Amino acid sequence: MPNSSLVFLVALVVTLLLVTISVRMARSTGEPSPGALSRFFLVALRLAIGWHFFIEATEKLHDPSWSSEGYLRESTGPLAPYFRDLAGDRLVEQMTLTDDGAVSTELDARWQAYVDGIASFYRLNAEQLQSAQAILDQTKADAKTWLSTQPRKVKRITTADDAPPVWDDLTMPERLKTYQKLKDGVTRIEADQLGRYGEDAEENWKTAKMKAARYRAGLQKDLDLLDRKLKRNLTTVLLGIAKQDLPINAEVKSVDGKPVNYKAKLEQALKSAKDKRDKDKNTTPDMEWDQIDAREHKFAEQDLFIYQGIVSELRQAEKYDALDEQTKRIAQNAIDKKKAPATSYDLLPYHVNKPLGAWTLLDWGDFAVKWGLLVVGILLLVGLLTRTACVVGALYLLMFYLAMPALPGWPASPRAEGHYLFINKNIIEMLALFALATLRTGRWAGLDGILGACCGKRTVAVSEETPVGTA
Repeated sequence: MPNSSLVFLVALVVTLLLVTISVRMARSTGEPSPGALSRFFLVALRLAIGWHFFIEATEKLHDPSWSSEGYLRESTGPLAPYFRDLAGDRLVEQMTLTDDGAVSTELDARWQAYVDGIASFYRLNAEQLQSAQAILDQTKADAKTWLSTQPRKVKRITTADDAPPVWDDLTMPERLKTYQKLKDGVTRIEADQLGRYGEDAEENWKTAKMKAARYRAGLQKDLDLLDRKLKRNLTTVLLGIAKQDLPINAEVKSVDGKPVNYKAKLEQALKSAKDKRDKDKNTTPDMEWDQIDAREHKFAEQDLFIYQGIVSELRQAEKYDALDEQTKRIAQNAIDKKKAPATSYDLLPYHVNKPLGAWTLLDWGDFAVKWGLLVVGILLLVGLLTRTACVVGALYLLMFYLAMPALPGWPASPRAEGHYLFINKNIIEMLALFALATLRTGRWAGLDGILGACCGKRTVAVSEETPVGTA
């Protein structure tokens, strides 16, 4: 993480430069302070906690898919219902149609933001944008069928691991009801058994959570199929745009010396591949979602390979630079990219965020966590507004602790390193910050020392110039 390391090094150098200045200024004001060794370790503690906050924030900011939803959804303890309500379940929300039968607001906003990102990045004109929007509308129409009446073979969740698999034909509303029952089972164990039986009920709790998580993974897989379908169809729009810009008669040094019609060559190759697929295609109305997706993915990869060959020929013939900028951008980001098949339809080199108007309470909470941790970390590293930063950082840690407290009778967090009872690392770091908030470590080594000393000197200068007895 070069950016994080650079910022840290700059902060460290600035802090070291400020140590001598701020300490001497503090001494000049006659302000009592702990000994040199005590100041050194207290400042080191502040820097260590600031660095921890800074790294946590940068990791979250660099991961576009990060959300506190998973952490809040897995919360334990007496306040777990409140944190889980705050987190909600975006997966369930996206897989649930509205009362009037439309796709959910969450899913619609996410897909529309992606299409808008495609339009902006590839600079689509009105006609091209209309084609992309038509793809989105068709995908939403297919999603309505998949999420309402289209049955899906789903493996029944059984208690015994060695039991033979049982498959049920379920629609999405029926699957969501089953998932809700599994989650309710976890809640009942937490409410009725954990507090009463403690460790004896922990195994039942873990089993219930495992069943719910396994069932949820199947729902997430089907949502991923819908996302891939949208991106795969948008890829065809971009490839169609690139095809229109291919040179028709390009003079190259071929064996026969004739010009090459790259557009006709591409169309012929695509037609041959399609004719061959039509002969081998075995389409039945009983195909499962993942089977349909695998088949369409295979066909799309074959077409993409043909486009890659044409682009390679254009480069060898030194005709690539003659393409317009839009086609070059499509070639670089939708044709020539070297990615795993599972992510081969990520058409944008950046993550698309929902518009602010579509943000939920969880989205605003994630924003506050990421940027709040970053600001607190930087303030602690440079020693600015140190006491306020310590209090705010301690409150962040208190919220994290309340989401997963180390209480007796509750299973330990899966992220826990070691064993805790009442006290965990969040509480320890929180107490350290509250202790630092009672001290002026920013004046010993930080910007607070310079600012405080300058203000103090001004006050002294004013008091010396003012005659005694005057207002």
